[in-house]
Amino acid sequence: MTPASRRNRAALLLAAEILLIGTSALWEDSLKEAIWINVIYASFFCAGGYVLANSKRWLISYIAIALGAITAGALSPGKPAEIVHLLFVAGAHVMLFYAIISHSFLKPKVKQSDRLLAGIAGYLLLGLFWTLSYRLLTVISAAPLTNLLSETPITRADEIYFSFSTLTTLGYGDIVPATPAAKVAAIFTTLSGVLYLAIFVSALVGGL
Repeated sequence: MTPASRRNRAALLLAAEILLIGTSALWEDSLKEAIWINVIYASFFCAGGYVLANSKRWLISYIAIALGAITAGALSPGKPAEIVHLLFVAGAHVMLFYAIISHSFLKPKVKQSDRLLAGIAGYLLLGLFWTLSYRLLTVISAAPLTNLLSETPITRADEIYFSFSTLTTLGYGDIVPATPAAKVAAIFTTLSGVLYLAIFVSALVGGL
């Protein structure tokens, strides 16, 4: 039995995602524009992704993208800098998703519990990716999401809440898409969540 099959390599990345989601309520106030928190998150995600990818090439590429995101986030506030920052972060998420899919579906002799944890990590990563999409829409256009209950401006915590509510098809209806682009993003958020779960469960049952 190989080392990859004896331990749950996906646990670190999954813990990093849970930490990120769990602290999302603090983003707008305590952690707003705090560079150090971006560095901490990037470090945890980098370590978690590297454990899964087990590739120096992946590590170097991820660090380069993460540094780009941190640098863009440290620039003077403004629409161009924030757009560049979000695009770099999205690129980092794509790399993480590749590491997750490769580990969960493509690598042989991976422990079944590790495949399960990697699959959960991939599902959470989908929610975080779509959160970035709604943030990008907020930067580019005016009010793509509307809070029907409070009628207050959407916060970053609201964006992650809406993303996961839509991904899981829960849809409380308190926050709704208000622009055509946001509605299209909501459609793809729902579809990606349903299809991912269907494919992942089928893969587990099929013993991939």
